[in-house]
Amino acid sequence: MDNGKSMASSMASSTKLSKFGAIYVHDATFFRSIVGALQYATKTRPEISYYVNKVCQFLSYPLEEHWKAVKRILRYVQGTLNHGLDIEDANPTKPIAKTERERERERERRKKDTEQLYRFLPQTGSSPVPLARPRRVC
Repeated sequence: MDNGKSMASSMASSTKLSKFGAIYVHDATFFRSIVGALQYATKTRPEISYYVNKVCQFLSYPLEEHWKAVKRILRYVQGTLNHGLDIEDANPTKPIAKTERERERERERRKKDTEQLYRFLPQTGSSPVPLARPRRVC
């Protein structure tokens, strides 16, 4: 697939895959392996999730039609290698533990935010917490 033609879209949304057909995929293990790799790729490429899910529904009895759909998804991924989500590790140098002074600042900030909320609410006529409806007794 290195020299293959790339595609602008992964698969037409109107494409219908069927479990009925005569031409079974020659190497079903390879098909399952590729689809598994595509499932892993959906972590950073959510736009292909729908189409990968569609081909996953036929893992037990893959047909040539399903293999063609997988190849089209692979061509799309090949043509859009610079797309996707960047997943970064958490900052290991930032301390997780907080000092007592940092905790006190957080409490003060939350208290200030709450006071501002209560000053604003009487002007709008709403309650900060939705009032519970009375329970019906049948």
